[in-house]
Amino acid sequence: MLPDHDVPAARRRILPVITLPIGVRRVDRAAANLINGRERHPRSDRAWKRLSHSADHGTLWLTTAAVLLLVGNRRAGSRGALSLGMASLIANAVGKNLVGGPRPLLDDVPIGRQLRRQPRSASFPSGHTASAIAFVTGVALESPRTGLVLAPLAAAVSYSRLKVGAHWLSDVVGGALLGAGVAVAGRLVLPVPAHPVGPAALAGEPIGLPASARGEGVLVVSNGASGAARRRDPVTLLRKRLPEARFRSLGDTDLGEMVAAELRRRNPPRVLAVVGGDGTVETAARVALEHDLPLLVVPGGTFDHFSRAVGTDSVETAVAALAAGTGARVDVAAVDVDGEPHHLAINATALGVYADYLAERDRLEGRLGKRVAGLVSGVQILRRGRTVTFERDGDAVSAGGAGAASVGAANADAGAGATGVGAPGADAAGDGGAVRQGAARTAWSVFVGVGRNDDDVVSPMRRRALDDGSLEVRTLSSGSRLGRIGALSSLAFGPRSTATLRLLGLLPEKEAFSTEVTSRFAVTVAGALRPAIAHDGEGDTSLPETAERDGYRYEVRLLPRALRVYRPRG
Repeated sequence: MLPDHDVPAARRRILPVITLPIGVRRVDRAAANLINGRERHPRSDRAWKRLSHSADHGTLWLTTAAVLLLVGNRRAGSRGALSLGMASLIANAVGKNLVGGPRPLLDDVPIGRQLRRQPRSASFPSGHTASAIAFVTGVALESPRTGLVLAPLAAAVSYSRLKVGAHWLSDVVGGALLGAGVAVAGRLVLPVPAHPVGPAALAGEPIGLPASARGEGVLVVSNGASGAARRRDPVTLLRKRLPEARFRSLGDTDLGEMVAAELRRRNPPRVLAVVGGDGTVETAARVALEHDLPLLVVPGGTFDHFSRAVGTDSVETAVAALAAGTGARVDVAAVDVDGEPHHLAINATALGVYADYLAERDRLEGRLGKRVAGLVSGVQILRRGRTVTFERDGDAVSAGGAGAASVGAANADAGAGATGVGAPGADAAGDGGAVRQGAARTAWSVFVGVGRNDDDVVSPMRRRALDDGSLEVRTLSSGSRLGRIGALSSLAFGPRSTATLRLLGLLPEKEAFSTEVTSRFAVTVAGALRPAIAHDGEGDTSLPETAERDGYRYEVRLLPRALRVYRPRG
């Protein structure tokens, strides 16, 4: 390490008015000697180095934020990511220019512990520490339990900067104070709204539906496995508000068979009400269409995107709409696989890393529970997430007809790690940055959203229109400079967080994804190991047996104004 006379006070800052005292330098030197004087263990040295590298460019924390958002802790994930971004900006653009100073020499740091590339920026404050503490403090302000779980990891990252010889103790302490201060100030200045998604702005023409003040003629179907535990059980509230309704709970019973049996009774239901998350609502919407029943949606899941878009985002608003008999006709989409009906989409359907994540989460959920399964599968997808390869209708370039076989060949050339989703929207906006392999394209994700959605987000799950007669196709290019981490992170954040983090260089650039508006989207997807499709928050692996080897055809068709739903007046 540097001896006392090699680090004059004047070199520990740039502006003359900001100078670290001699006493601080002595403490720095003593702390460095203590850390480097301990017995060395090659395995632990490598572990500290890997941990320090994992937090480069905020990767570790953005990954954690993405997982938090995907498992439903949206407020904590957003707060942590925004706190990280601001702390990183202030530490690097302001702190290092005001105080700065040289970093420690590496004479006493074991080679096995030294970073592959030594930082060349000024030393004070530690940007890694500022980002780590800002992120965890931001998370803790929204979710104290989650913050408590993450706190040891933030402390370990901060200590790793001392262990690898990248910073002095004063740099780490200064970064920690900066990060915590930025997070607290951000919480005071910019509170995260409790419900960032409101009713769809474009609601279409209102229609009259059967009115029921006490639940007469209403069949209420609930899924107790949906979402997280709530302070007030929506089914209990509904039983009080709708005493004459019939209540059924989903277990292993097929919803279609249940409704068909109810319709054969002497007094069949005139209204189908569903309590659950978007996946349950999607199933209920399919049954409602099949039997021409109006649908009352009551939130009971994690995100409840559809109930918020419709405007029935609470038991009270849903019951009020039912009593008034007010509603609207909304667009939905039919998804076919190899020409056969596969599922209905009420918000969005997708291919790529998001579908893989949901499929892995659902596979682990029975053993680990939904939240833990979400965390584990998020980490797994971040480690080995795949792109998807596909061929869009009309993209074949060979006279012999490319078809599924050519896409499969392209995927084989790309290696076993490619799953490929393509870049739709080439006809409307070039190839959107997608990587072409002959007639095939690759991308991290392809989302097909029903109706207009939030701008600037890769995953169109938040409907802003109920009957505008369009599908929005958004493709995240496989050519993004931030790769797998940036791809999955960008799928999780909303428009405000996305815009801020992109400005700070922490998410893929806007040019990395393309948007197309259409009424039909059809591609041939290359074969891949354990292929999956996502629809309305559910991962679906029920594809044809030949899908792994030969690929499959994936088609999304708009069904304009097909579904009748209850919606509050105005």
